[in-house]
Amino acid sequence: MTNTGFDEAARLHAIYREARWHRDSYFERLAILDGGTVALVVTAVLAPLHGNVGHRTLLAGGIACLVMALLALMLRNLVSTEIEFHITRQELHPIRIAADPLQKRLLHYLQGCEFAGIALSWAGILVLGIEACLIVYSRG
Repeated sequence: MTNTGFDEAARLHAIYREARWHRDSYFERLAILDGGTVALVVTAVLAPLHGNVGHRTLLAGGIACLVMALLALMLRNLVSTEIEFHITRQELHPIRIAADPLQKRLLHYLQGCEFAGIALSWAGILVLGIEACLIVYSRG
């Protein structure tokens, strides 16, 4: 490989690594948002309005969705770390690990956790938004 080819490969590798970092960062922030939303609901809604919540099942469903999303996103971040180790290992020994079945399986788990985390986050926030509207309109 010529020096120019090496420089181009190194540049592409840096771009790909930064893209993976941004993607991981997005899911970490989503997990933090879910955890913060659950904490806010528990402290700001359940404590002062405990007796006034008429749709407890809806509220519990929203919190459950966010907690499951948080767990799915935490699992996703763990799997992502494993994939990073496999990518690094593959870069060090590219001939020995051409088609690593474990890496393919981890990628499949990663995609499933990403989908579950995003879907449950949307569902939880939507359900809690509906519950918030019901609380506001039932008091007014």
